[in-house]
Amino acid sequence: MTTSETTARSLPLETTPPEKKSRIALVAWVSNNPILFKELRSRMRNIRSLASITLYIALLSFVILLIYASLTSLNNYLQMDTLRSLGRSIFFTVYGLELIIICMTTPALTAGAISHEKEQQTYDLLRTTLLPARDLILGKLLGAISFALLFILAAIPLQAIALIFGGLTASEIFISQLILLLTALALGSFGLFFSSFISKTRIATGAAQITSLSLVLIIPILLLTSVLYVENRFAIQQQSDLIQILFYSFVWLIGITNPVFTAIVTELFLFEEQALYFLTQTLQGGTTVLIPSPWLGFAVFYSLLIFTLLTLAIRNIQHPPR
Repeated sequence: MTTSETTARSLPLETTPPEKKSRIALVAWVSNNPILFKELRSRMRNIRSLASITLYIALLSFVILLIYASLTSLNNYLQMDTLRSLGRSIFFTVYGLELIIICMTTPALTAGAISHEKEQQTYDLLRTTLLPARDLILGKLLGAISFALLFILAAIPLQAIALIFGGLTASEIFISQLILLLTALALGSFGLFFSSFISKTRIATGAAQITSLSLVLIIPILLLTSVLYVENRFAIQQQSDLIQILFYSFVWLIGITNPVFTAIVTELFLFEEQALYFLTQTLQGGTTVLIPSPWLGFAVFYSLLIFTLLTLAIRNIQHPPR
């Protein structure tokens, strides 16, 4: 054995940490996905995208000025409690407008991702390439969702104005952004799912919009009406602890499917009970129950929903329904 071979064997091999390998793989996938680059270039280079973001920021700024002017006109000297109320009003108004805009625009951004290719007769050419169905779906999703994410990121500085007045915590801002992100991804996944097996863009867009409307608006209205009726009709709070646990567990499971319910009840957990993850509640019968904060269930449910919808969309691409 030569001296060079002995030295080479004695030197330790350089190993790349697993975290760095995963980052490198993610960057390589993004840079090598032509669909993602095509979607980003076509959307971000359009003058309408810049105009939409500008109008969106102008609308939010105008609403914030209205809130500030309305509160300051009532009080010449703002007390600490008034300042906190002002900060919370600004934050939740901006958050509500963001949620409305995301629910209105995101399904339309992805519902024509595949069906438009079929209408333009470019889908067959796209499938003859070596691009896997998974990369096609994920590239279409991220390319469309990036525009919705731009709306979310652009509003963060305006939401941060609320921190100047107080009354908010970093946890509330983090949870609100998480709910918006998962909502955008879920609604975008619904659009891709319908687009993967419906050939007409109008029909796919309509189905995605109806699903979005049901998830965000119809479900909370039906839930609130049903809960109030059953609670008053059967006097749930006077029933046994088991009946109360079953009833409110059902309400919690239905509620976490809706971003509005999740945001409101999570805020009640944080603001009134200072409970970020779990709330301990004692029933009338003496039973102590541990109630998870709705944002935890929302994150788990929507993550599974996104995964399921994308898996079905990929399957529809690989094995088109007849």
